[in-house]
Amino acid sequence: MATIYKRYTRFGDVRYYGSISINGKRIRKMLGYTRKGAELCLKKLEYDTIFQSATGKVEKVAAPIPSAILQFLRSMEKSGVGRRQMDTIGARLKRFDCFCQEQDIKYLQDIKPIHASSFLDARRSYKSPTLQKPLSTSTLNKELQSLRRLFVYAASMEWVDSNPFLCIRPIKQKPQSERYYFKAKDLKQIFKCYTIYSDIYKVMLYTGLRPTDAYRLCPDHIKGRYLVLRMRKTSTWLNIPLSDKILEILKSRMDGEFIFPEALDDRGRGAALKRVQECFTREFVRENNINLHTFRHTYAHNMLDRGVPKEVLQTLLGHLSIKTTEVYANWVCKGELEKWV
Repeated sequence: MATIYKRYTRFGDVRYYGSISINGKRIRKMLGYTRKGAELCLKKLEYDTIFQSATGKVEKVAAPIPSAILQFLRSMEKSGVGRRQMDTIGARLKRFDCFCQEQDIKYLQDIKPIHASSFLDARRSYKSPTLQKPLSTSTLNKELQSLRRLFVYAASMEWVDSNPFLCIRPIKQKPQSERYYFKAKDLKQIFKCYTIYSDIYKVMLYTGLRPTDAYRLCPDHIKGRYLVLRMRKTSTWLNIPLSDKILEILKSRMDGEFIFPEALDDRGRGAALKRVQECFTREFVRENNINLHTFRHTYAHNMLDRGVPKEVLQTLLGHLSIKTTEVYANWVCKGELEKWV
């Protein structure tokens, strides 16, 4: 008998698990993040288990593209990839599946390098319906990387003999321009009048926290003068000292379960973002990608301008790689550079 049950992670995410008993042997596996997807995976698991117990082996057949993509995504889930990243990769592979359907390609082994090249050419010529701009080089390279990983997995499962996307070289990116950060006049405009979101703005500005981490700050995360939490994006631990100004803000909000309850739901977060973007023109917001993450950019630039070494800044920001921190280190103010010459 096969059953499906769900469990919640400590971050509040839902995961569905399957339990199946064959010949007195019980098998449990994680099936996915949605009920519908879990039901499909359970049917396949039940079929494979029964067939293998009867014959001693699983019959090798041609791999349909939707089935291969589903199995690849399940293998990524088991490896610990976050839900947000899973949704992004799933959307990329779904677009590729739609392209194959238009070309009347049903099986993974029927995809040739010419099809891979045609798909990426179509993506290069695609324009966003809202911005009316072609996809960025970074987006195209990420799609290429996802498709390469799909075929690497398919080759390990012996579904295909070669990877049609290996012959396509990544697009060379243009030198990265400086990320916009709030200047003194911008911050003066943002904090011109107090709002219920002013405190969360200040915490992000003076700690460099990502908005996703600031939203879920709890009193348990404050250990004396240190902020100790596990970051949602990288799952690494952050352990940084806090200034007196930030401690004063946080201590006045220690009564509830969350420090910033006004930003727990999508409505509150949207209002916090809108309040910042209203300080600029619509064109300026679009060109410079003004959002709440800009407070983190501002923190990084301010610390570098004060002469903080990039190795220290890496720890303060919680970056896994020093290369990520070096993106900010390329734009140290001239005064700081002249001091070392």
